[in-house]
Amino acid sequence: MSAHIVSQIIYFCDVTTKESTIWTLRRDELEPITRALDHALKKRIKEDLKLSKTFDQALWNERSKTAASPDPAFAATEHAAGLVRKIPKPQTPEAWFSPWIEDTSKIVSIDCEKVQLKGVKGIAGLKAGSVCIVDYAGKVLYNTLVYHATGSFLVTKRTLAINGFKEDSLVGGTRIGIVSKKIEEILTGKLAITIAGEGDFGCLDLDVGMFETFDIHDHWQQWSGDFNRYGQKNYQRISLKRLIKYYYGEDIQDGIHSAETDACSTMKLFREKYLSIKSTQLNSKLHDNFDEFNEIPKL
Repeated sequence: MSAHIVSQIIYFCDVTTKESTIWTLRRDELEPITRALDHALKKRIKEDLKLSKTFDQALWNERSKTAASPDPAFAATEHAAGLVRKIPKPQTPEAWFSPWIEDTSKIVSIDCEKVQLKGVKGIAGLKAGSVCIVDYAGKVLYNTLVYHATGSFLVTKRTLAINGFKEDSLVGGTRIGIVSKKIEEILTGKLAITIAGEGDFGCLDLDVGMFETFDIHDHWQQWSGDFNRYGQKNYQRISLKRLIKYYYGEDIQDGIHSAETDACSTMKLFREKYLSIKSTQLNSKLHDNFDEFNEIPKL
């Protein structure tokens, strides 16, 4: 086909109507254009048919998939269920003491009886006069008096009634440096059960943070009956004497206090009462509901 005929075809396609263009051409020019148009039309029809078949096949395939698939809502439910099955179930938190219970030989209790040094005011003057460590069963592991020179600590009717130490009662005791070192050796790698333990470690010139400890007072407190300035309840610690009286009906500390008796009583509370209470609670040493102990009577 000549360039002239091609240009005519292009022009033919650009004009508004077929009729107006045809009548502008001569007969010998019209015939090749008509043949070219017929050829193009047949080719277009074939392409349209091919495209239509391809579309119909794709539509058929999609419908077949849909027919073979379950209801969309059911499928979504199954998918969600699958995800749920893959998600591990949350584990019940273990009590904080669980690893220690596996080997109770590593659980001990410690208690001290104190004296107040003369000329030293406040907590800084409180020093150990006696100390006792017992094991999980209450057997004594270490029990000693702590050396203090005659007349170096206060002795009054009140102190005599509590610790029983006279002015010369502790001259035969072990030097506090030796005692502290021995206690450190015993407690390393163990869980020490205490009651008001910070004071016990402090009077031995030891830092409570050096050891793994649990203080009974972290669990047993009760409302004092008043509030702080923010309107929150004030809670106070429940003494070992009151706890033993409430749970066991026994009287301790009625006379002179004993570090051995108090260490054994502290361990008894932990072993027989605390473990059974805390076994169903979260992994925390600090109790979250002190009000449940408000019924424990004052003595």
